[in-house]
Amino acid sequence: MNRRVLVFGTFDGLHAGHLFFLKQTKREGDLLFVSVARDSHVRELKNKSPKNNEQQRLKTIQQREEVENAELSDERLGSFDIINRIAPDTIILGYDQKDLESSLKKWLIDNKREIPIKFIKQLKDGEYGKNMG
Repeated sequence: MNRRVLVFGTFDGLHAGHLFFLKQTKREGDLLFVSVARDSHVRELKNKSPKNNEQQRLKTIQQREEVENAELSDERLGSFDIINRIAPDTIILGYDQKDLESSLKKWLIDNKREIPIKFIKQLKDGEYGKNMG
């Protein structure tokens, strides 16, 4: 059976940290699914507009060889219908996605779902670390 991994992110201007994150998360399963943040969510959560619009960011992620499938996040912030569609075995977040973790945990409890959430850690020099926790 193929193990499915789901990740979330803005992925605005794909940089080395994003690439490392995608490669590390792909190692945690057979199929990597990516939910790309909508422009409206970026503006609401980060108080700024992304440099690249959601369609550009989505296309860039879809072209990555590690990625099985990428789609835009749900229209409504805090809705995680993608979890029902993808049925991931694991959700992996970046070291800086603590608020997302809280929202996901609430959604999982409310929807009576048990899916482990793991993190890719950051090293002191700003690089992503290999350890997950």
